[in-house]
Amino acid sequence: MRISFKPFLVLLSLICGIGLVLSLPSTTVTKAADITPTGGSTVTWPTTNFATWTEGDFKPGIIRNKYGIMLDDNTPIAEYRDGNDIHVNYNILAHINWNKSSATRYYVVTETNGQISGQELDSSKVTRSKVQDFSRTALWNVNFNLGNIKADRIQLCIFDSDSSYGFWKTNGVANDGTYPYVMSTPVLGWNSVQHDTLGQLSGHYYAGQSISYEITAPRLQTNFESFFSIDTLNNAIDGPQVSQKVVANALQTKYILKTDPSVLSTAMTGITNTSGDQFGIPMQFEYPLPSAPQAITLQYGGLKAMISTQDTLANKSLNTADYFDPAMLKLITQNLGTNLTYHWYYTTGKEFKDVASDFGSNKATGTLGADWMTLAANDRFVQYLAQQENTGNKVYLQLRVYSGDSLVTVSNPAQIQLQIPVLKVPAVIDFGSIATTTIYNGGSSSSQTAATDTVSAYIPNASTANWQLTAAITTTATSHRITTLNGRLEIMGQVLSTTPSTVANFTQGNGVTGEFTHTLNAKVLWDGYHNSLDTTSNYQENITWNLTPQTNVAASQ
Repeated sequence: MRISFKPFLVLLSLICGIGLVLSLPSTTVTKAADITPTGGSTVTWPTTNFATWTEGDFKPGIIRNKYGIMLDDNTPIAEYRDGNDIHVNYNILAHINWNKSSATRYYVVTETNGQISGQELDSSKVTRSKVQDFSRTALWNVNFNLGNIKADRIQLCIFDSDSSYGFWKTNGVANDGTYPYVMSTPVLGWNSVQHDTLGQLSGHYYAGQSISYEITAPRLQTNFESFFSIDTLNNAIDGPQVSQKVVANALQTKYILKTDPSVLSTAMTGITNTSGDQFGIPMQFEYPLPSAPQAITLQYGGLKAMISTQDTLANKSLNTADYFDPAMLKLITQNLGTNLTYHWYYTTGKEFKDVASDFGSNKATGTLGADWMTLAANDRFVQYLAQQENTGNKVYLQLRVYSGDSLVTVSNPAQIQLQIPVLKVPAVIDFGSIATTTIYNGGSSSSQTAATDTVSAYIPNASTANWQLTAAITTTATSHRITTLNGRLEIMGQVLSTTPSTVANFTQGNGVTGEFTHTLNAKVLWDGYHNSLDTTSNYQENITWNLTPQTNVAASQ
C-alpha cells in the first residue's frame, strides 16, 4: 500500500525593513531673380572692414522717412534654417516702389580669424516682400538665403543706385559716404557668437530663476518656446521677453525668461529624480541657432532620491539636508534672501499633499537652511512609506520654498523609498508517494521536486543589518499532519518544530542585487509508526517563515 504525502508550505511575507512668432504679412512679393541689374554698374563694397550699419528712421506724418534698417522688438533681424540652407531676414525702409528698381544687388561681408573678405550673392538667393505702405516709403522684408556660408561674423549689404526707386547716395541715418548707395546690417555673430549665460547660471537652475540671455547673433525666427531640453520647464516659462539693439556696430539679441514655480509645483514629467547618486535633474539650456547652436548643461531642482530601510532608520534618522544640493541652496539664498521658509510635499503621482498636515513629521516645515526634516523608523510618514512600498506604489517628495506667503521656488520631485526585503519560498514541496514500510520501520524520504525547492531573499542594498531566516511548523493544522505519523520535517539541515529555528543567514551587500538563494534540501525523517493508516488522504505540514534583521550590538556592550 502506498500513501501520497503532499506537505504544503504557508508563505508569510513580513516587512522586515522598510515664444514669439515673427509674422510678416506680404502684399507684394518680388523675386530678386526677376530684377535685371544695370550692366557693368560700379559698386563699392566693404572688403577690408565692416561698414557702419544703416539705421532707418520712421516718423509718422513726415513725407519722406529716412531709408535704412528698422530694428526694434517687433522688427528683429532673424535667422532660421530651411533644409540645408540658413536664412537671415530683416526689415528695411525704402522707396514705396522699390521693387521696380533694376539696380538692386546683394553682398555678404565675412570675417574669420580676424580676416575680412566678401562675396556678391546671386540675386536668386534673395527675396524681398512689402510689409506696409506709407506716403512715399514702405517697410520691406528682405530674406537672404546664405546657404551654408562659414564665417565667425557676417554683415549683409544691399546696393541700389536706381535714381527713381533706389537708395540715397549717402546711406540713411548712418550718413556714411564710404559705400555709396549701400545699406548694411549691424555685424552679426555667425559660426562664432558670444554670450554670458554660462557664468551667470553657474551650472544650476532653480524654478522661478530669471535668466537674462544675451547673444551677439540674430534671434530665432520660429515659434520659439523651447529653451530647455525638458518640455515641462518650457511649459512653465513666463514670457519670454525679447529685444534687440546695436552696440559698437554689432547686433545683440536679448532674452529674459523665467519659469513659474507654481506651474512646476504640480509637474512631474521629465523632472522627477529616482537616482540617489545625483542632485536634481541634468538638463540643457539650449539656443538652437542654425549658424551656431548653443547648449549649456545645468542641474535643475537640487533634490536627489532618498532610499532607506526601517532597520537603517532604527539606528540613524534620515536627514533631508543630506539630499538637497548645497550649491543650489547657496544660489537660492543668495538670490532670494535668507529669510525663507519651506514645506515638504509628497505624492504618489497624483496630487501633492503637505507632509506636516497629514503626518506631522519632525521639521516637515521650517526655516530654509536652518531646519531640515528628519525621518525615524517609528514616524507615521515612514509607516506610510512602508505601506506604499508593500503595495507597489512609488512616493515622491518635493521641497517648496516661500518668502512670506509667496511661493518663490520648488525642488524637483524625488523618489523617497523605504525598501523592504522580499522572501520567496515554494508553495508546495512534493514528497510523492511513500512506501508504508518506510513509515512503519523508520527511515527518510526526499522531496521529489528537489531541483526547484529553493528559498530566496532580496535584501535591499540600503539595509545596514544582517538578516536571519527562521522556519517553524504551524500549530493550526489538526489533522493529516506528518507529525501524527511520527514524521519530522527537515529543512536546510534543521529539524523543524513549533519553535522557530534559524535556517539561513543573509549578510547585506552580497552582490550587486542583494539576492540570496539557498537549496532547501527538504526531507521527512520517519521514527516508525505502528498504528493504522488513513489511506484516503494526503498528509501535510504547514510552515511559517520569518525574515528579520539581527540586532546590532555596539562594540562597547
